Amino acid sequence: MPIAQKTIRKKSGEKTRAVKKKPITDSRNVNALQNGGKKYRSLFDNSNDAIFFTQPDGSILDANPAACKMFGYSLEKIKKIGRNGLVDITDPRLETALKKREVVGKETAEITMIRANGEKFPAEVSSVIFIDQDNQKKTSMIIRDITERRQTEKALREQDILFKKLCSHVPGVIYQFMRKPDGTYCLPFTSENIKDVSGFSSQDVSDDFSLITRFILPEDLDKFISSIELSAKHMTAWKCEYRVQLPGQPIKWMLGQSTPEKLADGGITWHGFNTDVTEQKLLEETLRESEKKYKFLIENMRDILWTMDLDLRTLYVTPSIEIVLGFSPEERLRQSIHEQLTPGSLSIARELLTKELDLESQNNSIPERKVILELEFYHKNGSTRWLETIISGIRDKQGTLIGLYGVSRDITKRKKMQEALRESEQRFSSIIATSQEWIWSLDIEGFHTFSNPAVENILGYTADEIVGHKWQHLIHKDDKPKAEKTLAQSIKNKKGWTNLLLRWRHKDGTYRYLESNAVSILDNNGTLIGLQGADRDITKRVRAENALKESESKYRELSIIDGLTQLYNSRHYYRAIRMEINRAIRYQQPLTILFIDLDNFKQYNDAHGHLEGDKILSHLGNTIKNHMRQADSAYRYGGEEFILVLPMTNSTNGAVVAERIRAEFKKENFSTVPGKIIHMTISVGIAQHRPGEDIKTFTNRADQLMYRAKQNGKDRSCSDAEKE
Repeated sequence: MPIAQKTIRKKSGEKTRAVKKKPITDSRNVNALQNGGKKYRSLFDNSNDAIFFTQPDGSILDANPAACKMFGYSLEKIKKIGRNGLVDITDPRLETALKKREVVGKETAEITMIRANGEKFPAEVSSVIFIDQDNQKKTSMIIRDITERRQTEKALREQDILFKKLCSHVPGVIYQFMRKPDGTYCLPFTSENIKDVSGFSSQDVSDDFSLITRFILPEDLDKFISSIELSAKHMTAWKCEYRVQLPGQPIKWMLGQSTPEKLADGGITWHGFNTDVTEQKLLEETLRESEKKYKFLIENMRDILWTMDLDLRTLYVTPSIEIVLGFSPEERLRQSIHEQLTPGSLSIARELLTKELDLESQNNSIPERKVILELEFYHKNGSTRWLETIISGIRDKQGTLIGLYGVSRDITKRKKMQEALRESEQRFSSIIATSQEWIWSLDIEGFHTFSNPAVENILGYTADEIVGHKWQHLIHKDDKPKAEKTLAQSIKNKKGWTNLLLRWRHKDGTYRYLESNAVSILDNNGTLIGLQGADRDITKRVRAENALKESESKYRELSIIDGLTQLYNSRHYYRAIRMEINRAIRYQQPLTILFIDLDNFKQYNDAHGHLEGDKILSHLGNTIKNHMRQADSAYRYGGEEFILVLPMTNSTNGAVVAERIRAEFKKENFSTVPGKIIHMTISVGIAQHRPGEDIKTFTNRADQLMYRAKQNGKDRSCSDAEKE
């Protein structure tokens, strides 16, 4: 058994043992149900799981309504077909489970079941053996349909893949930051681009949080730690700007933002995002350096800068509002907040202000705190625009909150892209789940990292049986070299393949023809990390094509063979002689043909009938074949005319062959009357191909030589060598 197959079976066994830790029921419950009682009868009748009372041999004594509904049979039908009519008897786990139940008295396993409509589905089956009140051995089965569970597990895997892919393409670092109950910190999750920020991998920083803090400038470290502690204390969103410097690199400004979540054990987890804001900080510095430059930037930037009082009245707005929302600054100042924001976004803004004012009244506000909101604004043309708005408080000299200021950036395109992405993901997930093609992914080692459910319909294996295993053991031995070569080239060239036809072994031992297309998967650095592809089962098409080719081959053979003599016919002669002439010219070898004709055949045919004539023709054909070499070919050219093609033979040697055929044929007695002897003879024309001579001229010359033999008395041959 191949190693991969052993692994698959071992995996199945492990699943069975895992299920057995949580059986659906036990023998005491089953006995209670069997022995009757209204309470347990109610449980039997109203259970959502299918319940069967059976004989050890598989005969079904009773089944609850849920069983009838699950399998689509009436109770009478279920009793009639028995256990083997409900279970997939090809499932190898069935025999194992039955044997184990016989030994220990109970067993829980996952087994494939079959509904009345032929649909197969995975089920968790718990069965026990018990002794009834008549001291008879009985069995029970409780069956739970776990199709939805399997689909959910698959969906979770797919979502995990998609999430990791999205994280890898988002600028900045997505992370989970945790403060444990003992006060220590760790990073349970960071996106892979953490390496661009810290120089360490996700695993490195997960194990050692100090790898992050060691590169924060000492003058910013206290602020960094204090902001975390403050967020933890008030369970408010964390936001902090700080500087980092990696060895040999310039100083970078980082913006960290996250939302805390209290854990049951007293710990806290922040879910957030860190991004490089160095450019933004440099811009701020530039603005501080020059008022003129600041004013110029304000007047020409696309982001909208604004201030509001605590009644949400606009006090100031940059000219860029006209570019983004169509309103002039003057128009904006006259508008109420209801005219600016859609109802949903207005509610969010008011809620934020209320929270800030509550914190302010409790002296718990954070002066430096900034809030980022995505708000929907009205455009002057009646449409709406989504703006990402960073809001901070305006404070007087005493630190009292007196207003708000913010920066709003048009993110309408981004929002639409996000929505399109969500829709695309939904469509993608739906396509993957419902596709009839086998959709898969491989790592560069050749291990399957993903498979959709369609593989079970194509190859008989579940997705779980495919994932984690190499593909080679399922490929037909004659196709393995091609498959391995294609994979090696794809890895080398970082490209996939198209229309690759391979034979795959089905779980039942037969083979399926799959047409495969694949593309490469590259990381952010352009390194090949795997392949994704889709395989289509074209077994029926390939078999039909092969059958057609075979039929065409037989047809072609029949179309070029004379039915009486089994020699080639004249139609094929002209195709064959052209190739022989070309070959003779290319290799400068002689080529000779024998033009053979029966003497006095018409008289014999008229005297004895066509059936006897056909015997003579057939016998002459056999005589010619008996004197052919493997390279020679013979043809029935006409009624009683035959041609023998002799490659690499001159006319002198051709005359020798002609004489052997003539002498051998003349020996045969064709008499139809006992005691009467009739011998038939042939006349033969022998011609060697001449340079520049076409097929027609070559053949006619041999024909004329045959007629010369007849004029000279028949039963002889005439060769063009006789002229020389």
